[in-house]
Amino acid sequence: MLPVYVPVFAFELDTIDFIYDSGATFSFITPSGLKFTHFWMVGALTSCSSSKKETIIRIADPTGVITLHMKYQSNGMNVDPSDLDPPLFLSITGYGEKNPDQNEKLIRWIIETSRIVTRKERDLWILSAADTLAKQLQEMNT
Repeated sequence: MLPVYVPVFAFELDTIDFIYDSGATFSFITPSGLKFTHFWMVGALTSCSSSKKETIIRIADPTGVITLHMKYQSNGMNVDPSDLDPPLFLSITGYGEKNPDQNEKLIRWIIETSRIVTRKERDLWILSAADTLAKQLQEMNT
């Protein structure tokens, strides 16, 4: 079964503190109560740094900035890390994993796919993510 990618704002990814292990993958619950295993986000690339093992990027959306890790063995990557020169908009799908470094945040967000997009595509994603968040907050309120 293919994973479902849900639009999630940077603020929600950055403030998740609840993880549950569902076997092969980890599942997450956002502060608004949204449950997911895979996310989709679109934002402005603010920084990019590479090492031998991975590229670390920071993406900003209207709610905040999040750090994401691009592993070199990731499949489906269609943006070469050498093409990641801010400012530009990226559409990213990914998942979270427990961070092996205990001095850092609890969760490392891993990029599965990425592609450069237009401002219009970014704006449409913002509407989609806002709609998802609004529905989740309505559900919590009932």
